[in-house]
Amino acid sequence: MKTSANVVETSQDIDASKKIKRRKRHLITDTLGLVLAALITAANVHDTAGGKLLLDDLAAAHPGVPKARADGGYQTSILNHGAGLGINVEVVPRPACTGLRSAAPEISSDDPLGDG
Repeated sequence: MKTSANVVETSQDIDASKKIKRRKRHLITDTLGLVLAALITAANVHDTAGGKLLLDDLAAAHPGVPKARADGGYQTSILNHGAGLGINVEVVPRPACTGLRSAAPEISSDDPLGDG
């Protein structure tokens, strides 16, 4: 997501892959999707660095959380950092892009709910 014009310049940087100024959002949620910890960094901050800071925040705010899952963008050092905090971190591989696209369903003329 592009940053707005009124965001402090030091909190954003160029995303090398997209060639635009951006920020990264790192989130930890519970199984219901409720946010437990959030961190916003400049785009040039590596996922691993942001993930370590986020795990520190999680351990401080919610010391009873024993396990966390991270997507494939995070590296092995996240596992070690989490272990040092008493959090078992499991890296879940990112799903492969299937190339599927969503399309509107077709309605045949003999469909009683259709207008065709």
